[in-house]
Order: sequence, then structure tokens, then C-alpha cells
Amino acid sequence: MRSLTIILLVLITVACNTKNKSNTKKVEKMEAKKIQVIGNKFKVNFGEGFVFELNFHSETKMTWTPLQGDDKQPHTEDITMVEIRPNVYMIYWKEESGNRIVHVEDFENEIAHTNIAIPDEEGTFYHLNGPLTLIK
Repeated sequence: MRSLTIILLVLITVACNTKNKSNTKKVEKMEAKKIQVIGNKFKVNFGEGFVFELNFHSETKMTWTPLQGDDKQPHTEDITMVEIRPNVYMIYWKEESGNRIVHVEDFENEIAHTNIAIPDEEGTFYHLNGPLTLIK
């Protein structure tokens, strides 16, 4: 009976160690794929003339520049950047014009979603999505 108890304890210990090593490898793999957002520029194309360069200076500062249309003036915004999961962020800000912008940017799958609320009489609200690519 005593040898059976010892064998069971050894098996349990081996099983626990194997599981911990497996979980550690998963975490290491996820960390290895981490995409560097801060300090990089990305192009996002929401269609309908909404094409922008996004330049992430920090977790609290971003410059967006229209790439289509007459106004190609860069705009630097104070942003809030919340990581939803590795490489996916919700980023939101209020522009000087009063526009309220919310992005969900999936850098791993290279897609961005946006909701834009315009403070006009009609209560204009855009829901757009499109490709998100690193500018090299």
C-alpha cells in the first residue's frame, strides 16, 4: 500500500510539472509575437475616403494624418489605449472639433474598427472597418 501511495505521488508531481512547462511555453509564444505599436506608424483604410496614417508616440499620444482629400493636416491627440488581449487595443479620444472616436485595432490580424460620433444636428455616427498595415 505504501509503494502505491509513493507511485501516485510521483505521477501527480510529474503531471503537474509537465502542465506548468506547457503553460509556460504558451505564455512565451504569446510574448514572442507581441507587436510593437508605440514608436511605429500604421496605415488604416476605412473606405469612403477615410484613409489615415496613425503614428503612436506613446500610450497617451497619437498623431493621425488624413492620406486622402484636401485636408492632409496632421492632428495630435491625447488618447486612451486599453489592451483587450495581446495585440488588440481599444483606443479612444475626443477631438478639438468635438468628434468622439473609438477604435478597436487588431494589429495581429491587421484590421481596425472605428465608431465616429460627430456633434452635428443630425447626430452623424459612422461605423467603419478596414485593413491596418504597418508602414515601414
